[in-house]
Amino acid sequence: MDREAAKEKIYSRLNQVERALREMLPAPEEYVDIHEYSWYVQRDSQGLEIWTDAFQAALREQKAVYIPKADQPYYLDGSVILPSGRHIRADEDAVIRQMEGIRVLMFRN
Repeated sequence: MDREAAKEKIYSRLNQVERALREMLPAPEEYVDIHEYSWYVQRDSQGLEIWTDAFQAALREQKAVYIPKADQPYYLDGSVILPSGRHIRADEDAVIRQMEGIRVLMFRN
């Protein structure tokens, strides 16, 4: 097989894989905004909003969760367990940050 034929074969397979991945992802309208779980948000002694319980509840109940950009970071004070078959999509400007001193994985399954 010459170089151009090999290159075409690789690009063809890449396109097939990309198509399959797109079909596996939830449709945009299936994503639930994390703010629908804001009643789980707690405040620490400095007034920072801690979203750990909100993330955990949303991912437990929903197949797909959307994290929009916010004025403040989404602070986590522990690991969020990501069940199988769940998807997270975040705005490119959304910031998820661990609380100072927390030394665990942010997300795990």
